Amino acid sequence: MLFIPAPLRRPLVALLGLAALLVVYGPALNGGFVWDDDAWTSKLEPLFSTSGGLGRLWANDPLLQQYYPLTATTFWLDWHLWRDWTLPYHIENVLLHGLCAALLGVVLTRLKLPGAWLTAAVFAFHPVMVESVAWITERKNALSLALTLGSLLAYGNATGWWMDDKPLKTRWWWLALVLCLAALLAKITAFVLPPTLLLIAWWKRGRLSWRQDLRPALPFFGLTFALGVLVWWLETHHVGAEGREFEATLAQRTLTAGRVAWFYPWKLLWPADLCFIYPDWRLEPAAWWHWLFPISVPLALVAARRVGRGLFIALLFYLGALAPVLGFLNVYGALYSQVWDHWAYVPAIGIFVPVCSWIARKVSPAWYLLVVVLLGFLSWKQSAMYRGKEELWLETIARNPKAWIALTNHGLALSFEGRLEEGADFLRRSIEVRLHYPKAYGNLGGILLRLGKH
Repeated sequence: MLFIPAPLRRPLVALLGLAALLVVYGPALNGGFVWDDDAWTSKLEPLFSTSGGLGRLWANDPLLQQYYPLTATTFWLDWHLWRDWTLPYHIENVLLHGLCAALLGVVLTRLKLPGAWLTAAVFAFHPVMVESVAWITERKNALSLALTLGSLLAYGNATGWWMDDKPLKTRWWWLALVLCLAALLAKITAFVLPPTLLLIAWWKRGRLSWRQDLRPALPFFGLTFALGVLVWWLETHHVGAEGREFEATLAQRTLTAGRVAWFYPWKLLWPADLCFIYPDWRLEPAAWWHWLFPISVPLALVAARRVGRGLFIALLFYLGALAPVLGFLNVYGALYSQVWDHWAYVPAIGIFVPVCSWIARKVSPAWYLLVVVLLGFLSWKQSAMYRGKEELWLETIARNPKAWIALTNHGLALSFEGRLEEGADFLRRSIEVRLHYPKAYGNLGGILLRLGKH
């Protein structure tokens, strides 16, 4: 780097980082569609192939799985360009993820946080992020976060990065608002932006004022609330997050929330035994030690506040970003697992920032590269799960033998290939785990009919 002109160093580092990401995700780049990828691609062909289909996407056509029309528009473009050739889809996801890491580094640098680019590198190469990148349908995570960070950059420029009392720069503020809306239309996880604006202001100034902080942020809260209510209603009544499977007492939901809150920091700090669908938890209100999980969460916040305002704010961001999937709200994905790696895509920033800031102050830079290389190796191994449906389901079953949806889907896939006896075995295993899952019975019955076993 000593012999490279200064203006070329940053672009060169960016290119090297992108090349490294492509290598890390190499095992998944030629992988096909998995699980619900068709819900955003081939199943939307009736919309993609008609002249008014793009407008129907934005008008919330019933075929749309969730109301994320900006993400759906990117898949509309992909379908017209590539059809079912998945390599470009995967490359686009990797590029978006790399953009998120770069924008995160810029934001943290502008906020003058130590270890800004170490945080960005850890975010880029961490294996928990693999599910959001290698799983095509989770593009919405990276697209939304890239726009969210872009909005945060624009808002920071509008406010002078919370370091002075100069008048608000209106053009930058409007750009931030437009990018916030775009981020919400990519995925509702962008709801973290408005509270983050206030958290940063409090961190920088030690106070919040109506003129400087609250009033400029109000329109962001309004947009987020309106779209948040819409997405919540669709998640419940259109996607299907209701019924017996989602019934739970307040005590059970509280226990789940505590367990979920501690699950992700552990996986982010020690990324071992990652799984596409994690084993089910049996948390019982009658077991006193199960209450240690939710009770310890506020205690951790109190301890963080005593350490310093920065750590306290980072943990508030983490818990706030995680709030919709803690268990108090019905989220369809919780039908299969209470935790998913892709649910940690945004909340992970609240863990990475304080940890990497501490490392940057205490540890020699020579160790940074070793940590990032190790994380990249783990991500490379994890991305191999996404080479195809068979690889994903078999690896999931190997890591979680009671993953009933993996057993069902793999059994059904085997039956489509004509491997009826093998498919029936997997479906029987699914029924043993989950007795009340009609689809498994229906698929098993279909296989038995084809085998002549009336």
